[in-house]
Amino acid sequence: MDELLLDHEEGDSELEEDDPERWAEVQIERERANRRARVERESEHIRRGEEIWAAKLEEQQTKRAANQAALARLFTLMRNLKRIDIGVWRLDMENLGFEYDVE
Repeated sequence: MDELLLDHEEGDSELEEDDPERWAEVQIERERANRRARVERESEHIRRGEEIWAAKLEEQQTKRAANQAALARLFTLMRNLKRIDIGVWRLDMENLGFEYDVE
């Protein structure tokens, strides 16, 4: 694959007109290169996310007994309580320092 064609988009319009199949190949290879590079660009974010995830799982496990006891007290004290609805929540990853590069 022509490195020049992968790195520069200047000749794209001429190539598209002259050789549409070659142009399509260049576009596909360019997209593959972008996908491979994305893993490298995002590896630090992935690692940080995995660390946070592991810490939160550990936190849930350590608080499990306390949470179960609190729920038991809640149901004991609120005799007319039939159910608990848990609403939808959204996690804003940008507040945690993660940035998104959506193309």
